[in-house]
Amino acid sequence: MTKQIPEQERSILLERMRLFGSILTKIGSFMRFFVTLAIPILLVIGSVRVVMTRTWLFWEYTRPGLTVDSYGFNVKDRLTYGPYGIDYLIEQKPIKYLADVRLPAAKCLFVTTDATDCAAFTEDELGHMADVQRVTSTAFTVGLLVLVIGSVSAFMLWHYARRRFYTALRDGGVLTLGLIVTIVLLASVAWDAFFDQFHALFFTAGTWQFDFSQTLIRLYPEQFWFDAVLSVGVLVIAGALALIAWSLSGMRGAH
Repeated sequence: MTKQIPEQERSILLERMRLFGSILTKIGSFMRFFVTLAIPILLVIGSVRVVMTRTWLFWEYTRPGLTVDSYGFNVKDRLTYGPYGIDYLIEQKPIKYLADVRLPAAKCLFVTTDATDCAAFTEDELGHMADVQRVTSTAFTVGLLVLVIGSVSAFMLWHYARRRFYTALRDGGVLTLGLIVTIVLLASVAWDAFFDQFHALFFTAGTWQFDFSQTLIRLYPEQFWFDAVLSVGVLVIAGALALIAWSLSGMRGAH
């Protein structure tokens, strides 16, 4: 004969099962929510990383229409000295790496008659680049953390709640499109205000504005940053559309 479970014990067991089910539902909801939020973060940081490469730098410096340096840097000069900034940021090099960069006397604006070269960057420029390295390092660290947690969440949803997985991808893609289209429109319509507000958000006032004759502006003029923002925007939009397409296809197959 099957042993009967007392009514009181059965009630306790059912209550515990309901509680356990409620916890699992909340965990699943959190994972779906986290994956949704992780998508725009990862797409933006990933796209920024793509732009922060020598390949993109070469494309930008050799394309027609980039602002000409009226103080003497030609395309070859920019291709020679521009990568120093990228390498400094990505490889987390010490500031001495930039401080040791020298320009030939012919490319220097202020140099004594008998000098053969000069420092490429001033102390103010070096200070700003150190600030940029801290910001980018923090952003990439946050991105790595989001990637790890998001990957675990996505893995769990994929195996135990497939429809929630696809829903998270769809919502994340839609959220990304809304955010990035807004940002690109703002940058296109009011670039100066966008550029100033972006720097004001991450850097102390007075530490990021330089003369047109300084090396940072000669290597990375304002048009350079406008193109960088548009490139990031195009990459993010492409990624978001791909995720939305994948999610819709997956949701149809999950019925």
